[in-house]
Amino acid sequence: MLEISLSIVPPKNWIGEVLRSHNTVVHITDVKLESSRHGVQDFVEIYTDGPAADLVNRVRTSKSVIRSDLKDVGEGRLVGAVTTDSCPICHAVSGVDCSLVSATSAGDGSILWELLVTDNEALNRLLERLASDDVGFEIRKKRELKNRKELTLRQEEILKMAFELGYFDFPKKIKLDRLSGRLGIAPSTLAEILHRAEKHIMMKHFRNG
Repeated sequence: MLEISLSIVPPKNWIGEVLRSHNTVVHITDVKLESSRHGVQDFVEIYTDGPAADLVNRVRTSKSVIRSDLKDVGEGRLVGAVTTDSCPICHAVSGVDCSLVSATSAGDGSILWELLVTDNEALNRLLERLASDDVGFEIRKKRELKNRKELTLRQEEILKMAFELGYFDFPKKIKLDRLSGRLGIAPSTLAEILHRAEKHIMMKHFRNG
């Protein structure tokens, strides 16, 4: 099993549009192929600093969107599903032996996809699909996941950002809700990820101590 981190330039669809027009963080939690040939349903969490209603309308009126079911759950957070007529990245991911861990927009407008891929052959198929659809990408990290108790790449990145932003300082320089907004993750999910990562580090420390 391989753990892959891909930085991908978003295609000309609703995700790229909202990232360019709004101050948002888009977090894709799952991808499902529709019955149509090109239809894709993205399950998402979106964090925005602006009016949620404006963002809901922007997504709904995007030319690539077939159906949008986003709900404003407060504090600038939207959750729901968006169905599009085409998404080469989602089709590429859905068409090979891999599973989505997370996909979150970064500050530079790219989207960081964290994937578990069965082997190098499956990874090559994925990269070939992306290249054939003219999708720009960069492999940020690649490693063999030998022990499922290891920290995942996503956990490492979250832990690193939390540390750099002062989450572990006393007093804290950034609180959980604000950090979750920066990462595009629900506060409860982020708290669980941090707890598991901290537990892993402590167990490793005391075993080696």
